[in-house]
Amino acid sequence: GTASFGNTTLTSAYGQSDIFVAKVTSSGAWEWALSAGGTLDDQGYGISSLADGSSVVTGSFGDTVSFGSISLTSAGGLDVFVARVTSSGAWEWAVSAGGTDDDNGQGISSHADGSSVVTGPFEGTVSFGSISLTSAGGLDVFVARVTSSGVWQWALSAGGNGSDQGYGISALADNSS
Repeated sequence: GTASFGNTTLTSAYGQSDIFVAKVTSSGAWEWALSAGGTLDDQGYGISSLADGSSVVTGSFGDTVSFGSISLTSAGGLDVFVARVTSSGAWEWAVSAGGTDDDNGQGISSHADGSSVVTGPFEGTVSFGSISLTSAGGLDVFVARVTSSGVWQWALSAGGNGSDQGYGISALADNSS
């Protein structure tokens, strides 16, 4: 449907759930808002701000999703996205990770160098660029790092034969997470 943020009204791409990011000034006024979406339900679950005023957001999407002029296509089921928004409210880049099952970005945190770490659940085999992870059974946890320019740097997994999920993550001053 539609959502209003002060003088800005956003309309979902196909009447389904879409992703939005909005900025509020220090005095409590809406500064800007933007959306991303596609043909299926798209969800934003985590956001982190960087020192330059930009932000990175993570969540899930199915089929094809557009972040302004940037389009991502899922590998099947739901896939993870990480996208960067400039301080003035424009999509800078977006990357995806996924496999044929459902995968989801839940939590994200940023390092001082502009890179970010993201966590969430995945099932089956999932690809973060050229890095592949395979779950031990059911849902497993992933932790992955994306550079300040939107390139997957590394990814690792944890889990057993049950359902394991990561919901939050924190970037530490020594560049660990």
